[in-house]
Amino acid sequence: MSVLLCWLSVNCNAQLVYTSYSAGIEGGATFAFMDAENPITSSAFGVTLDANVTPYSFFKLEFQTGKLEGGSETTVRQFTNKYNYIGVTYNQGLGDLLNFNPNKLHKFYKSIYAGLGLGLIFNNITDIKAVADSTQGISIYNKNNEIVFPLNIGYTYHYRTKTGLNPFSATINYQFTLSFSDVLDGYEWNPASHSKDFYGFVSLGVKYNFGKEQIYYRLRK
Repeated sequence: MSVLLCWLSVNCNAQLVYTSYSAGIEGGATFAFMDAENPITSSAFGVTLDANVTPYSFFKLEFQTGKLEGGSETTVRQFTNKYNYIGVTYNQGLGDLLNFNPNKLHKFYKSIYAGLGLGLIFNNITDIKAVADSTQGISIYNKNNEIVFPLNIGYTYHYRTKTGLNPFSATINYQFTLSFSDVLDGYEWNPASHSKDFYGFVSLGVKYNFGKEQIYYRLRK
């Protein structure tokens, strides 16, 4: 028994306490990568609910509302999309893949995560310029819904109290949302374009952690 206790003390790190759930808010800038020239940086805001699998990995349910813009008065195409989005992603943290190491840089790496998922976007094109040359074969949409595929990469800062609890967290996240259609900007080539629409959303967020407390262990390197 004494040998086992000695082995555990050498090979296991100090336990981490984490909660089952997190609720948060986020806000940041959107970038439209679509057919209209001169993409315009706009903004979006969201609320999130996470189910924490470990201190580093989590399922994320997200409600987002924002604006995508591109073009100008001097370009052929111009649009504004005041969209709403709901999606779910699974985000895998490096902390679950790396062995414990007390090095500060290593601790930073552990809080980096990447994820992918499935979402639904509700497009509302409030400002769109008709294309003068009808021979280009372009259809124009004002409202439509479609399935999109969000990909995340981000970092979570875990604020811990002196007792080891983690009541709050802060995040920086980049979400790349891919569509398999060509109508996020309201324009669709006919026949279908090979260039699909997508957009980026870089955000800062804060989360309140709550729910049942769990204990997490990692082996030393």
